[in-house]
Amino acid sequence: MPTTTLGAGALVELERDPWILALAATTYRRQFVGGPRDRIGGAYVDLSTFEVDACWQRAIATHGLRACLGVELGSEGTRGVGIERSDTTSAFWGAANVGLQARPWQDRGIAPMAGVVVGHAFAAPDVVIQGFGTLFEAPFLFVRLQLGLEIRLF
Repeated sequence: MPTTTLGAGALVELERDPWILALAATTYRRQFVGGPRDRIGGAYVDLSTFEVDACWQRAIATHGLRACLGVELGSEGTRGVGIERSDTTSAFWGAANVGLQARPWQDRGIAPMAGVVVGHAFAAPDVVIQGFGTLFEAPFLFVRLQLGLEIRLF
């Protein structure tokens, strides 16, 4: 995404201690990328992803520390605004990532989670407006901070 943004998602995990398979779906808040005319023209960028992570967990008393490797696939959409030839497009998004999570009080039915993920997009479209040029290129690495609430059903 062009700037810092919020995202919301759901996560399902299958666990066989110490290994976890995590499946997640996330959508991120739409971002505006300004064009060359003092932010009058530009594009909106949307991102939705599906992620699969393989994690290893180390439990210490009631707390857990988790390291994960994953891949995410999704769709990045752009919609031009305030320009002569406005266009809407959708393109494939793909990224590989590595993350670290802290899970205090993981033995309870409801527990907090905090983590950080560093990733590399191997398939990320640039946001380009014909006649103006490139407005946004995906960075080589991206960082995501995670905050969550884990609810154990089983």
